[in-house]
Amino acid sequence: MMVQCEICRISLSENDLPYHTNGKRHLKNLVRYQSTLKPVGKTISNTPSENVEEASKPKEDTKDPISVKKLILPSCSKEKDDSITVPTKTIDSETSNTNDSGTKRKELTPDKRNQDISKRRQKRKLKEETPRTPSIPFVYINNLVSFDHQVINFVMQVEQTQNEWVKIKWVLQDVEFTFGHVIPGVKPVLYGSSFSGLAFKTSDIDVYLYDSRGGEPDRAFIQRDGGIIYRFRLFNNIIRIPNARVPVIKATHIGTGIDLDISATSGQAVANSRMIRFLLSHDWRIRSLMMLIGYLGKKYTLIGVNKFSRYSINLLIIFYLQNLALPILPPLSQIVYGATGRTWPFAFKENNFLLINNNKQQLAELFMGFFEFFVDFTFSKYVISTYLGEKIPEEDMEKEDILDKMVYYKNFIEKGGDKIVYRSICVQDPLELSHNTTKGITEKVLSQFKFICTNALQIKQTVDERDWLIEMLKMEYIPPFIDKVGNGPIPFEVKYDFEGDDWISSVKQSLELVFSTLGMDIDWNYPVVEDDTKKTKLSPGLTFSVETRKFIFPKGLKWSINQLKAGNYNLKELNKSLMEISETKHQTVFCAQCFVSLDQPKLLRITMKNNCTHRMFYRMFPILRSTLELLLNHAFLEINKTSNDSKSTE
Repeated sequence: MMVQCEICRISLSENDLPYHTNGKRHLKNLVRYQSTLKPVGKTISNTPSENVEEASKPKEDTKDPISVKKLILPSCSKEKDDSITVPTKTIDSETSNTNDSGTKRKELTPDKRNQDISKRRQKRKLKEETPRTPSIPFVYINNLVSFDHQVINFVMQVEQTQNEWVKIKWVLQDVEFTFGHVIPGVKPVLYGSSFSGLAFKTSDIDVYLYDSRGGEPDRAFIQRDGGIIYRFRLFNNIIRIPNARVPVIKATHIGTGIDLDISATSGQAVANSRMIRFLLSHDWRIRSLMMLIGYLGKKYTLIGVNKFSRYSINLLIIFYLQNLALPILPPLSQIVYGATGRTWPFAFKENNFLLINNNKQQLAELFMGFFEFFVDFTFSKYVISTYLGEKIPEEDMEKEDILDKMVYYKNFIEKGGDKIVYRSICVQDPLELSHNTTKGITEKVLSQFKFICTNALQIKQTVDERDWLIEMLKMEYIPPFIDKVGNGPIPFEVKYDFEGDDWISSVKQSLELVFSTLGMDIDWNYPVVEDDTKKTKLSPGLTFSVETRKFIFPKGLKWSINQLKAGNYNLKELNKSLMEISETKHQTVFCAQCFVSLDQPKLLRITMKNNCTHRMFYRMFPILRSTLELLLNHAFLEINKTSNDSKSTE
């Protein structure tokens, strides 16, 4: 049974109540609560305790009507028998526009009110665009044992323990208590990696609100009734995303600190999780591979928003195991099935797996074989279908023989459903066949995946098998445009439509405006001469360094630059937007040394050298490089416009 502590404003079970009332948090809140109670009337010193209530009663003829209520502390506090006199002020309609001191409140003008609303919306949007980035568990690898034993120890270090499962059950109880007020008989169902057995200790959980009365809530449930989660104060960091493909509520459970996604329309995702869990029971090596490669994916930041998901990585592993010389898994079309009236398959044949597993490869061979399989894979030309267990050329997806093999997909598009979306990579969902699980992945993320595959094969060739995991965990992703870490300058070219011979002063003025707009401090040195060996002559240039502590990279700058491109901003408004973003978060110092020279007419050659933590440099440099041309030309136009206006006034 659930009870509520009125002091801490939380709900908890009766079994947890004694531990809560003796805890530091409750006692601290109790002291804070008692200190906020202001005595009413005159304070009488040395008054016996039995006369305190009589002495503190207010007079009946006071100007401000005061009503005194006797509040008995709830049973969850230590001082059960004590009563406290709490004053509550009744507010009349005549005094509703006045504060405690009797002065009238300052009413906001419509413009000021709209400005405050827009600021709140912008902060809310920034919060929604900033994804949660949970840390991954620390692991220790012993290179004195075999690779198989290393992986077994690794899995034991990162997997969820019994303690995490107790916390998850607590979260599910609070979800049931909260949403039971709007969905009577709701049963929270766990899905995702926590259900399938692939979750890490620090992983968040996915919860589906199953309506035991039948059916599932409509898509508008999150927007219409999701606000119930604010009422009981069991969760914080709440973000409602009603317009997503699967509407969810992102929140953090206060009691355990576990992040969770609550959905009311993800019944198909529950079937996906059940299928993955069933496949893991077929061979112990499958779970070890998925845990290990999933951990490396999180370490290399391959998994996240607009990147791979854990589910899509698992589908790649399944596809790899289906295409071995001796397959470990069959095509999933032999396992899954549906029912009359259902759009997609949702169940699977547990008793008959339809495949005799004769594969005896070692786990180390399977692990490195995954990277070898995908290192030269042409993702852009094929659809990766675990349902059929084969790669399908993109142009063949609409052919009759392929559609006949995917009856559910054929029936879906014949009824007017959307066809599968093709991107730089297409990994088909084996149950919801019209869904590309990797449609948000860009070429940049795909090149990062290929880079990791290439480096894994280099590690295989250069070190002993017992050191593979250690070297893989030490490996660090370096973007392709930077050859070496921290060594040498990085040149790039920028178009700049300047006029006249004095390009140095023009560029200097534009650069000052650009970097001040970005909230970066610029430190000029004297003009120097660089020896250009190609032209065998001296070319003048500018040297300077830039530095910032403002949080404008990467998402804040990208969003604001898009506004600038659309014509909604000028540089002054861009600066204001970036400064509002920077107030929400701070970051490590970004500092770089720069050299600018005139390479060709209307073409600047900018050389930038890392002078700070290389991780921050790699994150910020590509964005700065891609937007510098746009910013410089905007600055050049604004400077010319200002100078022309000043001449006209003279």
